[in-house]
Amino acid sequence: MPSSSSYSVAVLGLGAMGLPMATRLSSELTVNGFDIAQPRLDLAAAAGIVPHDSAASAVKGVDAVLLAVRNGEQLHEVLFGANGIADKLDEGAVVILTSTVGTDGIAEVVARLEQHSVELVDAPLSGGPVRAGEGDLLIVVGATPAAREKAQPVLGLLASTLTVVGDRPGDGQ
Repeated sequence: MPSSSSYSVAVLGLGAMGLPMATRLSSELTVNGFDIAQPRLDLAAAAGIVPHDSAASAVKGVDAVLLAVRNGEQLHEVLFGANGIADKLDEGAVVILTSTVGTDGIAEVVARLEQHSVELVDAPLSGGPVRAGEGDLLIVVGATPAAREKAQPVLGLLASTLTVVGDRPGDGQ
């Protein structure tokens, strides 16, 4: 596993939770950020996050991508839609899903990501923006041991309580 100083993560969506998480991560990791709102990108840049003008640019060459989406449909759109990132990720990268989207469709997402040699880390979290910025989140994780290890630099900085609930994406849901 790379050292934390060479580890990079893209945070897509720099809203109420995304920006504090990205800011926390930037204390020890290289963080690329993308948001559709320029004011959020400006705040990210001021916090030491490398702003990008597209999701595709933000995920280029990163070890992990942190996603917070509203539902399974939005997850599919971000990964596989017209501007999807799945085919832009390096082999061996992990997608860390921090949202609770339910188990429907998770197996399909996992299968489609596997075609790109990318794994999904199912890591729904609890806690608000303040706790996110302090690394004081509760995170439950369902992922293969290898994917968990790859995501550890991110999960370790964000969680005060990290509970592994299974070895398969979807177990965390």
